[in-house]
Amino acid sequence: MCCLLGAFQESTQAQTWNTAGNTAVSADFIGTTNKFNLKFKTRNSLRMTLDTVGRLGIGATAPQSLLHLVSSDSVTLSKNGQMMIGNSTSKNMAFDTDEIQARSNGGNSALYLNKNGGEVQIGDNNGVVWISTAGQIGIGTKVPYGRLHIANGSPTTLAVGGYVILGQFASTNLAVDGSGIQARNNQAASVLNLNKFGGDIYFGLSSANNIVKGTNGYMGLGTLTPETPLHATGGTSLSSTGGGIGMFGTTTSYNIGIDGDDLQARNNGAASTMYLNYYGGDVLIGPSTKALYYRNATGFLGIGKNLPASKVDVYRGRLRFSAQVSANTASGIEFTDTSGVNLRGFIGMADNNHMALWGFGGAGWNFKMNVNDGRVSIGQNINPATGYMLAVDGGIICEEVKVQVSPFPDYVFADNYKLRSLEEVENHIITNKRLPGMPAAAEVEADGMSVGDMSVKLVEKVEELTLYIIQLQKQIDELKSCSRN
Repeated sequence: MCCLLGAFQESTQAQTWNTAGNTAVSADFIGTTNKFNLKFKTRNSLRMTLDTVGRLGIGATAPQSLLHLVSSDSVTLSKNGQMMIGNSTSKNMAFDTDEIQARSNGGNSALYLNKNGGEVQIGDNNGVVWISTAGQIGIGTKVPYGRLHIANGSPTTLAVGGYVILGQFASTNLAVDGSGIQARNNQAASVLNLNKFGGDIYFGLSSANNIVKGTNGYMGLGTLTPETPLHATGGTSLSSTGGGIGMFGTTTSYNIGIDGDDLQARNNGAASTMYLNYYGGDVLIGPSTKALYYRNATGFLGIGKNLPASKVDVYRGRLRFSAQVSANTASGIEFTDTSGVNLRGFIGMADNNHMALWGFGGAGWNFKMNVNDGRVSIGQNINPATGYMLAVDGGIICEEVKVQVSPFPDYVFADNYKLRSLEEVENHIITNKRLPGMPAAAEVEADGMSVGDMSVKLVEKVEELTLYIIQLQKQIDELKSCSRN
């Protein structure tokens, strides 16, 4: 009985909950004094639980954190999710299990993080996302040096890696690491498009004017108006040690340099051999009708001829050599012995008036032809006398010489030919020491005598001698006839 009375007295001493509100004193509270959770219900359904260690669960009968919300409601512009802060008819923020949404009276609104505060860190120190007060974002670093600074990641490969990946990994994606950009497609190489449907692409320093034109794909290096698929300007003139507008290879080894008017092969600062199509086929230089052809199969060179039949084959054209004034500097063609080293002969211009042959065996200019009148001299230090086309310093041997003269001495047998008497011939010989009509010995020794003139004189004398013999035969026949009578 005493126990029942004590329980009744304790119950009557508890303050009754008044729906219009209660007047509280400092010792009053709402809650439990034992080990049971404080539960809140509506319509006899549990809505909120405050457990014995102070964890509040809304929709959670066993809260796991200081505030634990459990709901299937999702956030949209018209749905408020599991929790909302603010007035639904004005700016508010709504949450669900995987989304935070800022809204304004049913419309989108900006979501601010620490707008008027300090810096923002997302994640731990190893995988941190850091937003500085200057608006710079660092991923993997708390000291971003740009508007977006990504400091950590793995090198990009076809299979994995990259600091940033754009796109589905099982399909087309773009990966970026600290030194490369790679287009991939399900772990295979893919095409990398830059501004594919946009305009021009500028790259490098603005002062260098490097561009890829979006209208035609032309690339300009040093120019913003490329006129060909690759148009490079600027640079320096070529030298054996460097320079040029473009270079292929390394300066410390074999390389080819190009400037505005030169193509040069070099090797570590020295001149090197230039090869054209070394392991390829033929080489064609110039337009097809006037081309320089090199045929790889034969090693023949054709000038204006695509099927050269000799080492050098010129089709309907000329080779020009500029004449000089001495044998050592003359322009022309050299000939060697079979070694290809020792010079044996040279054809060129001895001077401005003579095309000549030089003998390197000590003969010097041993053949010369005057290009103005065609006179020819064979042998050194001799020139044709005036009126003669050929001069030879030495003998001539041949199988036959044909001399064309006019008139030939058949005139001796003409009826009106006056044949000298033998007495006249004898007197002429006694006086002049030569046959009539023959040149003096001193004259021939001094000026020579043409083969044609000599042949005519000899035939003339033979024909006259024949006439003298005929006359003598007639006289002999008359003497014989008289002796018989």
